[in-house]
Amino acid sequence: MKTENKKRLRVGVAAVAVVTTAALALSGCSSAPAAPKKSTETLTISSALMPNSLNPAISGNGRAGVALYPAYEPLIRSKEDGSIEAALATAWKVSDDLKQITFTLRKNVKFSNGEALTPDAVKNSIMFYKNFKGAPYAVNLKDLSDITTSGDSEVTIKFSSPQPDIGSMFNAAFNYGDIIAPAGLKNPDDLAKNTYGAGPYMIDASQTVSGSKWVYVPNPNYYDQSKIYWPKIEMSYYADQNSAMQAFKAGQVMYMVSDPVTANANAATLPAGARVIYSPAQWTGVILSDRAGKVTPALGNIKVRQALNYATDKAAIVKALFGQFGAPTNQLQVEGFIGYDKANDSAYPYDPAKAKALLAEAGFANGFEMTLAYVKNTLNEAQFTAIQSQWKEIGVTVKGYTMATTPEIATLAAKGTIGAILGQSNANSPYLAYNQPLAANGSYNIYNSTDPELTKLYTAAVNAPASGQEAAWKAVHKWVVDQAWFDVIAALPAVAIASNKVNAPKPGAALVTDFVNITPKG
Repeated sequence: MKTENKKRLRVGVAAVAVVTTAALALSGCSSAPAAPKKSTETLTISSALMPNSLNPAISGNGRAGVALYPAYEPLIRSKEDGSIEAALATAWKVSDDLKQITFTLRKNVKFSNGEALTPDAVKNSIMFYKNFKGAPYAVNLKDLSDITTSGDSEVTIKFSSPQPDIGSMFNAAFNYGDIIAPAGLKNPDDLAKNTYGAGPYMIDASQTVSGSKWVYVPNPNYYDQSKIYWPKIEMSYYADQNSAMQAFKAGQVMYMVSDPVTANANAATLPAGARVIYSPAQWTGVILSDRAGKVTPALGNIKVRQALNYATDKAAIVKALFGQFGAPTNQLQVEGFIGYDKANDSAYPYDPAKAKALLAEAGFANGFEMTLAYVKNTLNEAQFTAIQSQWKEIGVTVKGYTMATTPEIATLAAKGTIGAILGQSNANSPYLAYNQPLAANGSYNIYNSTDPELTKLYTAAVNAPASGQEAAWKAVHKWVVDQAWFDVIAALPAVAIASNKVNAPKPGAALVTDFVNITPKG
């Protein structure tokens, strides 16, 4: 067994803006390696999160969106190092003010149902994501002001404010880069069980078992049939990663969409030729959502939120659960990317005595009760157990509320009982990563917490020149750490476990390897 990693590249707002300020053309390489041979075996994949739906607008992203990858082709692909390559779009141009991007579409592309890819199809698909009720990442499109089309191949997307990540916004990471066929937009109910994408595969509903197994067969209309390496893809959901690992070791799974807990526990005992593939991408921890104290009054006090940070032994959790696949931190950015500040990692050293003192100063010397929600999976359950035990030591009683899927987070505010959420979110790209946990109406910001100082710092970061991005985003993260809006536990990589039958690149910022790039080995 071996593990694979690489130097953490600094990619983010400034890097993307520079890369995409002119139309990019693809260039070939005269010494390109031979194309992988096609396999006669079914590619078997295990998923640690169950998709809420095959409807891309509400299915979730990252590990929660893996069911989309075989069937939906994005406008562009983001590679592991943050650079961009063509997919449905072959070229793109970004305006100097970062408010507009024009895509040139690939010619003669058809969706799996036979409909043609057109500029209007792209326009209507993106607007579907923006307007679909309950779409968890529509907040990222909140400033989208207009989409215009020209001829048979150009689409121009306009925003009312600068979008420093505009070049990478339309990849597969937040779903709305995945273009949906017109027929799917007309029948959203059918999107839940059938796929309407332009990807290399399409769902076989007759073999699929909802909530358990998803089966994909080649899309006869895919524009590059040479990249269809497998006669079938079968993805199975395992709520228990121990069961998934047993299936992997028995040869029933070739590629695991996994997590650092599972990788750490099994890295030394993988079958010959198997390997852990990982890359820095996210943080994990507690979103202290009720910052106004509406549901859990104690959380409205900054001293209480700070006390919870001091009461969390992050180093111990990392050592016990993640090992080499994690690092203690207090911030929403991972090392090597814009806005990361090493000083933030040590802002709240484990100190239960100080935590108790802060609770007493805030008027909660006898502690309090709160409910912590989380999606039920191996990664979250292991952390919840540790947090519940450690916070009990300072008098805080934590009750768990479990969810089956990530999109259920959108229902939490209405329950009137949830004080915080245990979860994970993308790091590295400061702009897009900001929206999910911090922006008003962000999917993790269930009570729409806002603060004028944070808004001021964020606005300054978005509008800062390239030379000022680092300092501006550091200021944003320092404010968030100081105000203890979160109890971040660890910086984590996106993790996959691959057998000796497949070649697969590292997951990168999207958290999941694009399945089109998983090829037969040998």
